[in-house]
Amino acid sequence: MDKKKIQELMKKRNPMREVVKPVDFFEEGKNKTSKPVSQQTSKPAMEKPSTKQRERKVVKYTTYLPEELVTKIKMQAVLQKKKGYQIIVEALEKFFEK
Repeated sequence: MDKKKIQELMKKRNPMREVVKPVDFFEEGKNKTSKPVSQQTSKPAMEKPSTKQRERKVVKYTTYLPEELVTKIKMQAVLQKKKGYQIIVEALEKFFEK
């Protein structure tokens, strides 16, 4: 069956229903959302990184941490309106100052 026949059958089956076109989630460079811009929720404003952090190049580093520490880092990030990595950077900087 070709596409047109399927669409005609769908219209006969339920005339009130429109044919839904599939969404390509892998289209690059196109910023399509399901909600109109007026209905989109904005993220809460995060605190801007300090000048010291902006000047440095940030490199991805992965490690394993106990679950309790990860929870505490996330909680502090929310409380201080920062990102988790910023909390860890501050803690490590204080540790290495000693």
